[in-house]
Amino acid sequence: MRELESWFKSEILRWRTGASVTWSVLLQPVIIFLFVFIATLSLLHPYKWIGGTLAALLSLSSWGCVCLLALVTAGITFNSAAHYTVKPTILRNTFSVVWSVVSPTRLLRAAVYSLIGGIATYALIGIVGGDYVALTRKCVDDGNSKGCLNEQHLFLILHGAFVGFLYSAYFFLHNKNYVRFPAIQQAKFFQVKSSVGPLLVGTAVTILKQLRFFYIGYYLLGHIPKDAIIFVMGLQRSMSAPVDSVWGLLDLSLLWHVWLTGTVMHFTWTFAFLLFKVYNTEPLVFQVQSSFEEDNNRCLHHSLVCSREPIIQYLGFLDLYLLARYSKERRQQLFSLSQPGGHAHNWKNVSTACLSVVESLTNAVVIHNNSAIASGFQPGRQPSGDRPTIIKKEETWNSSVSGYGFALSSHTDGSRSFVASPGISTMNGTLNTSLSFRGPGPSVNGHHAPSTFLPDQPVIHHKKVTETIWEQLKKRKAIAFFVSDLPDAKSHTLFADCQIQVWAVEALSYLAVASYTEDTFGVVQKSLPDIVSALLQLHEAVEKHFKLMASTNRRPDKGSGIRSNNGLQFALKSALKTSIYRIVDTFEDYLSSISLSSELARRLRLFMEYRE
Repeated sequence: MRELESWFKSEILRWRTGASVTWSVLLQPVIIFLFVFIATLSLLHPYKWIGGTLAALLSLSSWGCVCLLALVTAGITFNSAAHYTVKPTILRNTFSVVWSVVSPTRLLRAAVYSLIGGIATYALIGIVGGDYVALTRKCVDDGNSKGCLNEQHLFLILHGAFVGFLYSAYFFLHNKNYVRFPAIQQAKFFQVKSSVGPLLVGTAVTILKQLRFFYIGYYLLGHIPKDAIIFVMGLQRSMSAPVDSVWGLLDLSLLWHVWLTGTVMHFTWTFAFLLFKVYNTEPLVFQVQSSFEEDNNRCLHHSLVCSREPIIQYLGFLDLYLLARYSKERRQQLFSLSQPGGHAHNWKNVSTACLSVVESLTNAVVIHNNSAIASGFQPGRQPSGDRPTIIKKEETWNSSVSGYGFALSSHTDGSRSFVASPGISTMNGTLNTSLSFRGPGPSVNGHHAPSTFLPDQPVIHHKKVTETIWEQLKKRKAIAFFVSDLPDAKSHTLFADCQIQVWAVEALSYLAVASYTEDTFGVVQKSLPDIVSALLQLHEAVEKHFKLMASTNRRPDKGSGIRSNNGLQFALKSALKTSIYRIVDTFEDYLSSISLSSELARRLRLFMEYRE
């Protein structure tokens, strides 16, 4: 498996990332040309406008700034590529939202991005030229020519630093590092073409919204950096209206340049990472079986179980989905038997990997559903008949850990006990039992009988006390605000990376349908009961989950830090129903003979009657 990972990183990921960075650098002059063309806009003097644009683009200093911007873009792209993920991060509580911004590493990264943002803005205004190009300028005061602070230049640089800081903060807070595979596979050119327009509009609107906060901040705190620079450099104050005043902030020309430079800088960085996403989500063809020894560890079934490098697993399932749907030749390799021996190793390896990821999600959804049933409808309450025994207040200590379903009590004689609460949720239903640990047993010849509970009693005692203290602290409003789960956080975490299951479900159904006419040896028909059973179980669990979430939860608040992945949830639901109907349409006459449990047989009958 390590050989597969090293091969992918050195020969696939590195080259794809290099190609995306190269294109972002090569397109930099085009973006700069459009920026200068718009920044020097003058409809009343068109010849002067065009001449000024060409002069700015042909000067040696301008090309030096373009090279600087290209280096900045390449550095930003490589840094962003180092933090990519194919599994989105779900921030489950307010503390995780705050920590994602103020952790030391994130703050250091934001400070670096602020510095880079200021440098990029300096290069942009250096290309355009005009009144904002330098930090100082000549001003006349009492007849003596002295150096004055060009506050408009300072304003632009500080806004560039502000944009860089927010770009770094939102990169993780809003899951901008999430590499999502497109639902419809297209050529790279058409993916970029369809994304540029919305990306540009979204960037312009984002910068416009951020300007509100920057203007307010500069109006309140702008005098601090201005006074510091004047003091350090020994400059004079300008006689014109200061920018940190009402009249100074109403300068429309300054507003236009601030918004334009921020938009261009933000768009350039975002577009570069878009190219990285497009290149690295391109389908990769894995061999179904290899005839060469050096390629034995790079086959399709190896990629399906490569969880150490998730992007390899994603590309493997994407390739399997495309194989199952479009490639008859590769399907024949999957249905073939090994020689010598005549075993269906290819199909067994692939089907086992697919069924494994489907069943893992089924188990997770079932556990979540049982937990929601136990606590979702009446949170914080228990039926009166299901309460564990409560020890009196005067006893040494007591605690209850409802999440684990146990009550831990201490008696006055020093004995301790664990009593199972009648409501422990399990995958198969509710466990009503009296699993218990009793402390020292009855005295025999002056000695207590040894305990039958295996874990060390002081360790268990300390753990339960710690958990009890934490549960009590969580009841305080100030602490609960930070550590309580945000609405739908568990549900979003559950389906955050279910793209693999979507491809696995679709691939299994397409392969099962194709096997009806293409599977000469019948290797798929032997697995058909397992496939149908797995799809029905997952469909039932997902349907139940949707009903529970609709009745117990509400939509997440804006700014809660949870970015909805409902698209994947609904894609999974749709894929399950479509896949089951696809199998039913093909094997309708034979599905009645499949051995299933009574509940699954009932659900299959609904599909066969087209009532689901």
